[in-house]
Amino acid sequence: LSNRLPGLLKCYRKMYDCLYLQHEEQQEHQRELEEARKRIIDLQDEVIRSKNEQLAALTSTVTTSVQESVKAEFQTYSSVVASSQPSSVIPTETVSKLARSIVQEEDRSRCIMMFGLPEDSEEGEKELESKVSGVLLEIEEKPRISA
Repeated sequence: LSNRLPGLLKCYRKMYDCLYLQHEEQQEHQRELEEARKRIIDLQDEVIRSKNEQLAALTSTVTTSVQESVKAEFQTYSSVVASSQPSSVIPTETVSKLARSIVQEEDRSRCIMMFGLPEDSEEGEKELESKVSGVLLEIEEKPRISA
């Protein structure tokens, strides 16, 4: 055993040196990792600052643009009234077209259609005439039937 002891000590010493080197390397990697994390955080802060500056610039540009547009397009009520000139004469064609459209609407508003009443027999016609007359009297219109 005493013959082997110096060899074992030498072997343990080599193992210790290797472990110590590995420990040193691990600590170095740990420091590098921490530095990389700090650099990432710094870069993220820089990106956030840059985005905030861009947003502020965009907000300022939009605000200025909107204000300028509103100032350019804003008119007072009196200026609008003064600039609009009513036409004194309405063309006869326009009046007649308008009157025709009103008459057509009036005529359509008085049309009534009734469904489900038989009209092919004499009793059906009488029933049709009496029901239509009843409806027209109820709405206070003169009965005029065309089938």
